[in-house]
Amino acid sequence: MVSPERSNLTFSHEVHMNSRGIKTTQGYETLKCASCHEPNTSGRQMLPVRMERHCSRCHSLLFDEHDPTSTVPHGSVKAVSDTLQAHFIRQYLNTPPLPQQQGAPPARRPGGDDAILTRDEQRRARDWADSQSQLFASELIGKRVCVQCHRVTQEAAQWRVEPVRLTQDWMPKARFDHARHLTSACTTCHSGGTTSKKSSDVLLPSIRDCRECHGGSTDSTQLASGCGMCHRFHLPGRGPFDTVTTLISRTKSQ
Repeated sequence: MVSPERSNLTFSHEVHMNSRGIKTTQGYETLKCASCHEPNTSGRQMLPVRMERHCSRCHSLLFDEHDPTSTVPHGSVKAVSDTLQAHFIRQYLNTPPLPQQQGAPPARRPGGDDAILTRDEQRRARDWADSQSQLFASELIGKRVCVQCHRVTQEAAQWRVEPVRLTQDWMPKARFDHARHLTSACTTCHSGGTTSKKSSDVLLPSIRDCRECHGGSTDSTQLASGCGMCHRFHLPGRGPFDTVTTLISRTKSQ
């Protein structure tokens, strides 16, 4: 029995494969398996799913709705904090003095020689930027953005987004090529691909699914399949047992 995936991700195939589509920055889009799962050049394995390429058109990292360029980087809590800090320092310096409002930068003196901040103003600017950065980081990381997809923890006021650990190859000793199975829909073998609600689900086919097409080595009604077609194995002291090794051994013995 295959152990559950412990990836630190929160993900539902059922939500993303909704036949009515999901909301993106460009409107509603109906996703397919190939929207996120792309084979590598060998055709055997799938390329990693990346936030920037596959997720960002739905999951925005924008934090200031009044500034379309205000996005935090993906992948580092420190980089998020640094980006927020720089943003609010700029906001403090570029905001003209206005009557003080809740959440607004502290009042400061405009223009001329007074454009150079005093030490007290520098301290106030830093304190305000710190408080705003912490407020927005708490909102982004712990409430509505990072926590939607990632396992997030907090210790001593420090946020931590647990690293993603996805198994890249569930059958490392198998001979399998996705490219040779393109005539079948993905869900033919990965039957939970549209209904799975948990990221811990491992949607591998069973041997029963394989036998829908693959018969024994002498089968005439299905694809004749010897053990070596799908499996690599070896005999003690004789190394791997496969077609290439067998041909070499026969050549040497002649």
